[in-house]
Amino acid sequence: MIKITEAQWSIMELLWESDEPMTVSQICRELDEEKGILWKANTVNTQLTRLEEHGVVAHGDDLCEGTLSTKSSKGPKAFYPLVDRDTCRRQEEQSFLDKMYQGSVKMMIASFIKDDKLSAEELDEIRRLLDEERE
Repeated sequence: MIKITEAQWSIMELLWESDEPMTVSQICRELDEEKGILWKANTVNTQLTRLEEHGVVAHGDDLCEGTLSTKSSKGPKAFYPLVDRDTCRRQEEQSFLDKMYQGSVKMMIASFIKDDKLSAEELDEIRRLLDEERE
């Protein structure tokens, strides 16, 4: 299972949104400009190294040819995601359900309803979704 910290998720969001692999300096700049996160290059590099160790990102400069080089022959490393956003999101959802509600969607929804966390509009939307699933 893929485990991504909140800090790593911020970096992954940038990589998923980018059309091209990104360098550490590009990631630092984008984190600052888009998210107001001021991290030094060492911090970003540490997070990318951890993501790379878990097989979530890679770096290389030979993407166009269909082969992935793990070492950049020129310039700084450019990182790209190996795992798509939906895969990570689904695993995060399941991890949350398992941890907080023993894997039960029913328990989670019941908790939100009992704690008045859902508005009338949200309850109506949930009813509509459930009705669609029955059909």
